[in-house]
Amino acid sequence: MKKLSLFFIFIVSTFFIACNKENCEVKTNVYTLSNQVAKNEVMVFKRDAKGALTFKTSYSTNGAGTGATLGSQGALALSKNKSWLFAVNAGSNEISVFKVASDGSLSLTDKKGSGGSTPISITNYNNLVYVLNGGATPNISGFFLNPGDGSLTPIPLSARQLPDKVPGPAQVSFTDDGSALVISEKATSKVVSYAVTAVGIPGTYHEIGSASPTPFGFAVGKNNNVFVSEAGQGALSVYNIGSSSISLVDGPAPTHQNAACWAVMTDNGMYVYIANAASNSISGYRVSAANKVTLLNANGITANTGNSPIDEILAGDSKFLYVLNSMSHNISGYSVRTDGSLEAIGTFGTLPTGNISLAAQ
Repeated sequence: MKKLSLFFIFIVSTFFIACNKENCEVKTNVYTLSNQVAKNEVMVFKRDAKGALTFKTSYSTNGAGTGATLGSQGALALSKNKSWLFAVNAGSNEISVFKVASDGSLSLTDKKGSGGSTPISITNYNNLVYVLNGGATPNISGFFLNPGDGSLTPIPLSARQLPDKVPGPAQVSFTDDGSALVISEKATSKVVSYAVTAVGIPGTYHEIGSASPTPFGFAVGKNNNVFVSEAGQGALSVYNIGSSSISLVDGPAPTHQNAACWAVMTDNGMYVYIANAASNSISGYRVSAANKVTLLNANGITANTGNSPIDEILAGDSKFLYVLNSMSHNISGYSVRTDGSLEAIGTFGTLPTGNISLAAQ
């Protein structure tokens, strides 16, 4: 019995020693994209147990940014398993792929032409990667990700020019089951989708006029529902991406704030948070079992932010919310309470002008 106890102590001790090493570190990083013309970089912040961020290091994408906001959501995207990070290089018409190590550090594995001009949003499902190009002829273009070495291979016949000449696209994302690609169009006030075939090629196209003007960013929920911020009125609307059509589920539900542009949803699907760029605020919504949305606060102010909040991200199993303040050049952090309310943690970092997007573990 004594020998067994000593053996158990030895095993436990070995485990804790091993887990103090890099290969057992918990992934607690927040990523943002510098978007600088001379050198586009992914900037990495370490998150502590209370949600505070400390700048750690930067990794070059080997591409160029624009030095100005892209008017989009999703310029950075983490794979569902947190093993890959995808970034757009809007100034050099490329996309970059990074392998994410166990400690959250990055290594560049590939860079490819985006299949168009001015890539502004990127999305991933399993080994499929699609990018939204917002330049002179907006389109989407697809790639296969090799999970062995992180290389990208363009998918033949995957490029699709968006039907309207000047759609003003803002975001592309797969639905939760990967059966469709969804795109928000600011200029046309449309939400559009392409079914994705078994070989990863866009198929049937559908569209719907948005419930209120200027659909911008959106959060992907379960059962092919998407929660879209609509900047023109300042509202949130919910759409279902069906196999034969797109339908309005709920909305518009006003924020009572200005320029509702970016949207994120908690992992449990209970809350959606909208960043209001012209009101320096976040509006929180409760989501019912029927995907109906209700403001958490009657005036639409769940939290105040820095100057001109844009991209948002949830981290740590949705325990923390981070918002990129584009004019304050920093990140605001919040603790997400069980009732959906937000408690400010602080502001972090000194970011360059034109900095965009957030991703987090």
